[in-house]
Amino acid sequence: MSALLHVTHNRDLLIEQHRSYVRALAIDIAKTLPRHIDLEELVAYGNLGLIEAAERYDPRYRASFKTFAWYRIRGAIFDAVRQMGPFSRASHSNLRRAAYANDILQTMAEGELSPDAVSAQSVPDKAKQTQAAIDSLIPVYLLSLDSGEVERVAGRGQSAGRRVAGRRSALD
Repeated sequence: MSALLHVTHNRDLLIEQHRSYVRALAIDIAKTLPRHIDLEELVAYGNLGLIEAAERYDPRYRASFKTFAWYRIRGAIFDAVRQMGPFSRASHSNLRRAAYANDILQTMAEGELSPDAVSAQSVPDKAKQTQAAIDSLIPVYLLSLDSGEVERVAGRGQSAGRRVAGRRSALD
């Protein structure tokens, strides 16, 4: 019975000692989020992560509690932020990839020459510019493949890399 009281006391002590740490982490995370997300909500979710960390912490592994709690607190806050949003984790990831691809294309479009200079370019120059755009988008495409799509592509007997290489050699 006294061992249980000792463990509970240690847990409560860890929680009390690290409440300000939760607030500091929540403030750091809030700086990266839209302003409409309330800091106090982030702190509340961070406190849940702190409680979970205090319950699961085992000093025998010789990791400091602060390091152990850092992952739990941040994880609890980010999980809550994801639940607040309208998108799932996968949807949000796909949106980020699409935005990245759009940024690449927009940057390339802004750097193009005037319409007169573009019409004066030769066909091989235009083909090289198009190939450069495709090459810069390949990593975005490959990262956006879901595991089901990867299996479907591999099931055709030709890897995505081989198809890309085949398309590249056809353009050359």
